[in-house]
Amino acid sequence: MKSIPATAVRTYHGLIVDVLNPDPTQIFIEDIAHSLSQLCRFGGHTDQLYSVAQHCVIMSELDFIPEELRMTALLHDAPEAYMVDVPRPLKRLLDKYMEIENNMHQVIAAAFGLPYPFPEIIHHADEWMLQREFKLFFDGGPGIYWTSKQAEQLFIDTYYKLAHR
Repeated sequence: MKSIPATAVRTYHGLIVDVLNPDPTQIFIEDIAHSLSQLCRFGGHTDQLYSVAQHCVIMSELDFIPEELRMTALLHDAPEAYMVDVPRPLKRLLDKYMEIENNMHQVIAAAFGLPYPFPEIIHHADEWMLQREFKLFFDGGPGIYWTSKQAEQLFIDTYYKLAHR
């Protein structure tokens, strides 16, 4: 029996993905959607689950994202399906994490035919989303929450809609 690397994760669909040596043939949208739908943004400090999947779907629908970059927007946080979501202030202090995440981004971009490094508008949109989310979820705004099942399904639906354009 082959041993599982200590740096590997088992995905929802039973694959073993080594985060230090990821293989693009083991990256599946269903695993990404499922995992991101259960990861809460902001380290879980929201009233309810506000998932990374919901954040990604909403970002992919922003009016200022060009059509050809909507898939990139949808998958901009895909490495978190294998590495979890680390809040930005902490993430910036974790050099090794950032290095591993960058490698995962490259592999995922290759698996889905996306540009990497991401165009600047993707970073701008992510920052815009962060400011909007702070207002909605922490400054008394009407935060809207999807269940994890809704987020997973909407993520998959968005992926297939964009893939067939």
